[in-house]
Amino acid sequence: MKKLLSLLLCVSLLCALSAPAFAASSVEKNEAIAKENDANTDIRIEEINDSLLFIYTDDKLVFCSQIDIDGNVSFAYVGKAQKQMYESGVMRLDEVIDDIDLNNISKKVISESIASWSGAIMDRLSEFEVVHSMDCSTILDVSETREQVDSRASTPISTELNKTFGPDYIGSFVGLSSKSYDGVDYTVYCHGNQSTYQLKYAPYEFFAGQTLVAIAAWIATGGFSFSLQWFLSAAGALTSTFGAGEALAQAISGNLYVYECDRTRIVTVPAYTSTVQYWAGWTLKSTFLDNGSTWNVSTYHNIKHSDYDDVSGLIQTGFNNFVAYTLQ
Repeated sequence: MKKLLSLLLCVSLLCALSAPAFAASSVEKNEAIAKENDANTDIRIEEINDSLLFIYTDDKLVFCSQIDIDGNVSFAYVGKAQKQMYESGVMRLDEVIDDIDLNNISKKVISESIASWSGAIMDRLSEFEVVHSMDCSTILDVSETREQVDSRASTPISTELNKTFGPDYIGSFVGLSSKSYDGVDYTVYCHGNQSTYQLKYAPYEFFAGQTLVAIAAWIATGGFSFSLQWFLSAAGALTSTFGAGEALAQAISGNLYVYECDRTRIVTVPAYTSTVQYWAGWTLKSTFLDNGSTWNVSTYHNIKHSDYDDVSGLIQTGFNNFVAYTLQ
């Protein structure tokens, strides 16, 4: 299947990618192709310094390759059942892929071919010498209160949560309106609720010399929705080149948290029924990175119902529903 996927990806990238804009556009196009082939497959391409990262995930495997403009390639992969990462050394691209002209390597060439080259590597994983490099089992799906997280973080996360989402609330007054039907007056209310939940927790500690391809694979294994570039910047990491491969110049450590904030505005006519007549929601998801001294926040999901901010419209729709389903 990976050979077919590689061919489709290669064709799509040849048709769609160009110059500096390829990194962003390739994500959407590769995701679309992945969905056509397997609903549980995700593919991303990211530019990092003078190289490109290709990140592939499905139900059984996380695979990340890195190819630079000097013709060097390395990869790391994680079998999801084992949570153990295996990593290659740095190899020359023409040692891995046939018919490669290293004199004609550029970011554009890599962007057009990295999907098919990576697919070829995935099909031959057993042929390459790899080493066990790290354990990925510390990435946890959890549900904890803000206070529990505060006790673990270097500085309280509550302040950051309040900056990002504001405090949670139940039954907060939003608005009311008097409505009439068949000669009777009704008071229609709109109240709001907000609840914040922790979705993921992952402590991280990467030693000096840890390769970037391994960190990118770790990010993908955790299902985090941020780029390697964002993580390195937020963690305060410096990178360098060791043995033709990119790696950390010094150790970094800290904690990652992912939170979801759910907001709802509900319409009721409490004097007559406790049934919710209409509601609109707003969901946000953000990553919080604690690098030991500061917090960095990235909101990657922000979906708001079209009626959420229209309080008078919410109340009117709720009253219409009340008339249709309660009074008639």
